[in-house]
Amino acid sequence: TTFSPLAASATPRYRAVVKRARASAQAAPAAPRGSGPGPRPGEPFLAVAREWFADDRFFVLDEPEAALSFRGQLALIQAVLDGVAAGGQFVIATHSPLLMALPGARVVELTDDGATPRSYDELEVVDLWRSFLDEPERFLRHLG
Repeated sequence: TTFSPLAASATPRYRAVVKRARASAQAAPAAPRGSGPGPRPGEPFLAVAREWFADDRFFVLDEPEAALSFRGQLALIQAVLDGVAAGGQFVIATHSPLLMALPGARVVELTDDGATPRSYDELEVVDLWRSFLDEPERFLRHLG
């Protein structure tokens, strides 16, 4: 697990959060059988997120799902909802339909034409995932 190189010069509070995240990752239950030893992917990030999101702040997250499993993304949604309940505000740039489904979120789709408010069901990525999950072979036959 790696953390920001800024940690060495960061505030004492940031260093304390990172230290607790590392300890949490080391104490985390092993990943499911066959996926290797150690903590589940994304657990250190989620530990830091839970700690930081407890404050009344403005957060900008850029593709926070990158290291998270499906369950990890659900845990992130819960952490964001807890953060909102604590007075936090979030801007999240994501390609994850799961995160786009965040309850109460105002979704804006960015395209070459600009930024457009959309409902979840209007999002191109949601439509593409639904099509893929309905019939994967329709997409996969064009590969290779």
